[in-house]
Amino acid sequence: MGKAGYHAIVVGMGGSAMSFLEQKMVVFFNHRAGPDLAEYSVLIDGGGECGFVPGDYLILGDEQYKITAVGEEANKNLAALGHAVIKFDGKTGAELPGCIHVEAKEIVEITTGLSVVFCKKKEVRKKWKVL
Repeated sequence: MGKAGYHAIVVGMGGSAMSFLEQKMVVFFNHRAGPDLAEYSVLIDGGGECGFVPGDYLILGDEQYKITAVGEEANKNLAALGHAVIKFDGKTGAELPGCIHVEAKEIVEITTGLSVVFCKKKEVRKKWKVL
């Protein structure tokens, strides 16, 4: 049996991907995204189980972010396309169907090789200390 959750690694970044940081937002897309999408995305390679809800976690490198809201299409987009729009604003209701909101904390530096993990709260407790 494989690891629970969604595990990926940053393999590249489009030229305009970091422009969303000032809006406290990061757009992830599978590295096979077409050039128009890739230009605005942090490109990832990975996969796994989806089905995340508020209270679960996004872990970027060593930094944990509690998920506060999940749009109705977000899990489907992550599973099928490796696509997620993450807003670091702590909102408890999703602004758009594809958005995942996490607690309003400083965003880690996004670099090639950074691990991207979505996991259930119980998995965080098993593998990482909840901060």
